[in-house]
Amino acid sequence: MEALFDVHSGRGSAAHPPDLLLKLVLYEHCRGRTKPIDWHRDLKDSINVRWLTFGMQVGQTTLYRFRDRVEPLIDQWHQQVLEVALAEGLVDGQQASIDGTSVAANASRRAVGNMQKIDQRLEQLEQAMSSLTTSLTTTPAAAGDRLPEPGWMAKTDTGKSGQQTRYQTAKDRLSAMHTENAKRRIDKRKPEKKIVISLTDPESVFGRDKLKVYRPLYNVQTVSDLATDFVLAVDVFAQHSDSGTLQPLMNRVLGYGVPIQDLLADAGYPVGEDLEFCERNDITLYAPWQENSSTARKKQPAPPQINKDEFQWDDLRGVYICPLGKELPFSQFKTRQRANGETIRLEVYQASGADCTSCPKQAECTTAPMKGRTVRRDRYQAEIDRLKSRMETPAAKLLYQHRGQTIERVFADFKEHRNMRRFRGRGLSRASTQLGLTVLGHNLRILAKLRQTKRSESESVVTPKNAA
Repeated sequence: MEALFDVHSGRGSAAHPPDLLLKLVLYEHCRGRTKPIDWHRDLKDSINVRWLTFGMQVGQTTLYRFRDRVEPLIDQWHQQVLEVALAEGLVDGQQASIDGTSVAANASRRAVGNMQKIDQRLEQLEQAMSSLTTSLTTTPAAAGDRLPEPGWMAKTDTGKSGQQTRYQTAKDRLSAMHTENAKRRIDKRKPEKKIVISLTDPESVFGRDKLKVYRPLYNVQTVSDLATDFVLAVDVFAQHSDSGTLQPLMNRVLGYGVPIQDLLADAGYPVGEDLEFCERNDITLYAPWQENSSTARKKQPAPPQINKDEFQWDDLRGVYICPLGKELPFSQFKTRQRANGETIRLEVYQASGADCTSCPKQAECTTAPMKGRTVRRDRYQAEIDRLKSRMETPAAKLLYQHRGQTIERVFADFKEHRNMRRFRGRGLSRASTQLGLTVLGHNLRILAKLRQTKRSESESVVTPKNAA
């Protein structure tokens, strides 16, 4: 709490008590009222809010500024609440579930622009600002000859300057998207005109939400304790998929000192690097391997083919053994490009054409027996094989059943009762602030319930002395 007071020290006249403002903000987020303008109304109209803040009256601008000032402190507060829950034995954090959901950005889904449109508007803004400067040194008659400004352009100098900044930010973001698009596989590459960005929130990404509406979105990622629904870590990403979010979230969890042992995820998360990361940090990951995804199924050949899993890997000799006992030695290295443009290196092992031609199972194994059947091996194939074997065990299947029952319940509460179907501030920073305050309120409620449950259980225990 000292950090909160330090944020408001030395700022002109005496500040409103920041601890009361924090109580107000957390209470309002628990009610699903996440807009500062609603807090301002409730300070006047809600008897509960007036009682909570001792009748304090705060200007609307002050509430907006307070929301932005607490953003750097939210992670610290989250860690403090988590440490209390761990110290009191209410949360152990040994088993957790990770998942993500899309939340609409505070941006119009119709205000869309590609590079051509943004360049055009930046040019028009530059001309308008230049014309304004010129008009200050010309006669009123000459100033009246200026071309009319388009309807989207701000009417004031300050507004135009803000638009220039926002459009320049959008152009920089689009340039990065064009660079990323150029690295993608040809079949995944978009035409340049179809690479678009939100003109009102350039940091967001366009995608389809749960209702299949194409709009600017953010990706909310959460790690929740499996037993209590206590949120261990949370973050917001400007991307569509869950890929690449596991390690940043788990680094946060480990940084908080949570003794996590088991992590449940869906098929969209793990790649080889994530499996190696989990094993290095003594975390057992439970997730279907990505070959179960719809993308992988589409890439399988149409005719039946003996699966790669039926080929045994001989680690001593460094070869694959086919179901009929023939060896597939190392042949060459190949690279494969993921949809996001990342390139991975694969080892190719190939049987001899003579073995495949004389094989009785050639029809169901390969379409080119003269060349010999090939099997590709990932750099992290050992970790992948261990994951697949683990997911086949009855214990893993039983544990994995609890994943959807926990993490989805947390998201349902956030969206249905905490008004998180749409962020109320623009930009990644304000989206993170709203999410962080909502999670902080959620964890405080969970902590209070766990304490009450523990107290009730203690009171219900009857000792032999009391029974006598």
